[in-house]
Order: sequence, then structure tokens, then C-alpha cells
Amino acid sequence: MNDVINIIRDYLPFIPQFVLWCLIVLYLILQLREDGDKVKKYISVCKSRLNLAENFYWSKKRKKYDQVLSSPEFLKWQKNILDKIYSPLINQINLRFDGRKVIDFTRLTIEDQTNEYESITLRLPKRDYPFEGVCPKYELDTSVVEVSKTGDRHIIDEESKKVNRYYNIIKNTIKYPKRMGYMLKQIVIDDYNNWYVKSYCGDYESNLKTSHILEYELQTTFHKNRDIINSDRNEILKELKIRKSIHDIFEHEEDVLLSGDGRLSLLGVQMLVLVKNRSGSYDALRIRRSAKVSAKSGFLQFVPSGGFEAMNDCVDFDSQWDNYSLQKAIFRELLEECFGQDEDDKKASGNNVSPDRIYHNTYIKKLLEMLKYGEAEMQLLGTSMNLVSLRHEFSFILKIEDVDFAEMLIGNYESETAVHLVDIRNLEQYKFWNHSGEYNELEILNCTSAGLFELARESEIYQRALGNRVDNLP
Repeated sequence: MNDVINIIRDYLPFIPQFVLWCLIVLYLILQLREDGDKVKKYISVCKSRLNLAENFYWSKKRKKYDQVLSSPEFLKWQKNILDKIYSPLINQINLRFDGRKVIDFTRLTIEDQTNEYESITLRLPKRDYPFEGVCPKYELDTSVVEVSKTGDRHIIDEESKKVNRYYNIIKNTIKYPKRMGYMLKQIVIDDYNNWYVKSYCGDYESNLKTSHILEYELQTTFHKNRDIINSDRNEILKELKIRKSIHDIFEHEEDVLLSGDGRLSLLGVQMLVLVKNRSGSYDALRIRRSAKVSAKSGFLQFVPSGGFEAMNDCVDFDSQWDNYSLQKAIFRELLEECFGQDEDDKKASGNNVSPDRIYHNTYIKKLLEMLKYGEAEMQLLGTSMNLVSLRHEFSFILKIEDVDFAEMLIGNYESETAVHLVDIRNLEQYKFWNHSGEYNELEILNCTSAGLFELARESEIYQRALGNRVDNLP
């Protein structure tokens, strides 16, 4: 009976497709000689209805998938699984640096309440704008890599049904599956704590199928064998075949936390934006993620946040070179997510538009002027790594003194409603996060956003915005 259920679950969308095409062929045989135009119209109608049926089926699957991902039971189970897998590796990394906590699990303590997340925070020497030396272009590998060149081919082939099912669940929310992005090759940290990042080029679809698939693997394991949580670390990894295939690549397993080998691990950029308000305090920009995004819909997130990607669909050497800039990436996310710039606007992101044109945007020109004259501060704080998908996000903070800068804020499709301005004094109060008295919204703060917030709260820029002394900060 279980086999029958599995067959129905796996192939149900394709059974009506098969029947429908059989009917079409039969109809063609009977009608082709009589009315060719009528047959073509019939085929078009059938294909349209088939697409609607398939989209409806997968949208229902997506809704159920998202419900599980945000459920307290799953989040707790997932966190415990990842703790078992990565605690020993975190310790090994820190031993390289004489026991200093260069890497640790992300934790937020608001008043006397602590929340832990399925991410790690990488504390590295901070870099002020324009972040020179962090992503040197001479370390960029410009040969675009595809899924077929990553990981253990045997495991990828064995799990291909799972990968395809996951992609079907999320594909309707993906606008640019072939958009070029910059994948992590290695975070290099020397004995003097100097650091930089090596990268290479790949596309977003490949990132989903080799990195984000790890989230789906956890979710399916939760349904199938959640008692694996009571097993030891090795048994857990045996159950998570795709994740284990990535870990097995490394001679020193802990290197999986600093390297992108074994998958296409798209680098991300995220920033905590603080805008001075009319009460003399500062507001942070935050959204609730919409159902139209490919990951973590319904979760809270500081914006802007997104992939370290090219601005258009060009993949030639010059495009790879010109787009490889942290400044351009975070400014583009700021415009799209906070100032309503349409990423489909060909005047701003067409294939014939230079990536450097972003510096001539009205808002960016104003921001650059404020940075030049000390009316704004911008700093790279470190990275936050999502342990679910094994992806790092560069984490920035921006503080703006102009109270009028926020007047044109507008959200995009990634936000459920608007971009919300939250006074940072409220962020420091537990009752703000637990306003209903029943549900703690810190639990649905996107884990890398939590890492960003953790790094920001340790920074001089944030503490000065709160009005605190900064003498004893790390």
C-alpha cells in the first residue's frame, strides 16, 4: 500500500497529462483532415488547461511545504539536527584561531530571552565602504559552472527525483533561473586575521538544485524519519545523503563552513539600514517575506537582502568582471527592495546597460554624497551562513542622518505588505517581538537576518545610534 501511495504522490501530476495527450492524439486523428485550425485551437486550449492544473497542484504543495518550514516543531527539530552536525566543525575552525570564537552559532538575546538560529555568524575584521580587498577581481574564476560539474554524481543521480520534485514546488516563484551569480569558492583567512573571498560564476537554478535542496532534504526527512534526531551524528548524515555527499568531499570536514565546494553556493548580500527619524532615534527597515519568493516566505527579514548576482542576463567575461562588486550588488538590492526599482526595467538593467550606471541613480548619488561628507556611515561587519543551505551572506550596516531619505521607501514583490520602519529602541525590547503574549516573532526572523542583527548589535555604528557608549565593544 505504501508503494502505491508513493507512486500516486510522485506521479499524480503526470497521469492526467498522459491521459490528456492520448485524447488529443485521438482527436487529431479524427479531425485533422476536416479542420486544421480547429485542431490547433483545441491543442492550445488543452495545453493552457494542463498548465493551470499543474500550477494549481504544485502551488498546493508549496503552501504545505512553507507551513512545515515555519512550524515551531520543525524549526526546533531542524535546529537540533544542525547542532549535532555542525558543533564539532565549529569547534575545529575556532581551534585554528587559538580558540577565539571566529565562528559561532547565531544567538540573539533580547533583555533576558535568548533565541538560537540555524545559522552561524562569522566575525571578521570590519571593512568600511568601499570594502576594498574583500572580493578581489583577480580571484574571480570566470568559467561558468553548471550542476553537472558539482558534488558526487552518483548521489546527484540517485536523488534526482527528489531534486526535480523540489524544483517543481518552487519554480513558479523563480523569475530568473539562469541569472548569473557569484558562488563561493573559499573564504581565506590568514594568520593575521586578514581575509578575502574567492568566487566563481554559476546560475541561480544550479544554486537551488545543489544548495537550497538541502532544506527540502531536511523537510522530507522530518516527515519520513524525524526520530533520527535521537541518533548520533554519523547516522544523521547517512540519512541526509545529499548533505553527506558535500561533506565527504573535504579532507578536513570543517572546511565545508568556509568553502563552497560540492555545490553551487550563491553568495548573498544583506544590510541593516538605520534611518534617523523625527524623534531623534533611528528606524530599521524590515519586511515580512511574501509567498512569491523562493525561500522562507512568511518570515521576517531586514532589507535589503538578496543574491550577489549580475544585473542582467549577460554571461560574457566583461559582464562577469563588471558586475563583480559588493557595492553595486548591495546598492542594487537597496534600490529594488526599498525604493521600488523594477528589476525588469530594461532602462536600468538591460543587456545593453553598464552595471556602473547604478552610480548615477538619484538615490545612490545622494547616498554616496552623504557617505563622502560624513552624513552616513556604511560598514561590512562579517558574514552570516545559513547552515540549512550552506550559504554565506555578506552583512552590512548603513546609518543615514537625513530624516527625509525614507520618504520614498516602497516595497517590491518580496514583501508581503510595505517596508516597515521599526524604531531600534523597540528592537531591543522583548515585548515588541512577543507583542501578542503568545507568539515570539524572533522565532520567524530569517536566520541570516538574525546573524546580521547579531553582528550589527556588536558594532559601534549601531550602539551609537542607540545612544550607548562604545568603549568596551569587541
